[in-house]
Amino acid sequence: MSTGYRWFTDPAARQIYAPEEHPFLTRMYASGPRELVTLRVPGSRAAHLADLLKGNCHA
Repeated sequence: MSTGYRWFTDPAARQIYAPEEHPFLTRMYASGPRELVTLRVPGSRAAHLADLLKGNCHA
């Protein structure tokens, strides 16, 4: 999985960054999948990862 996906699903992925950087990094990592889902059709890998993060489907 990508670094962005791990950012939201694995707390250890955030521990290497200073807490004051977390809000910016959260917005940055959220913008990538949002852009990809916008550009790609439902059913794409990007849409699947977005659904996983939103809790709309299971691995």
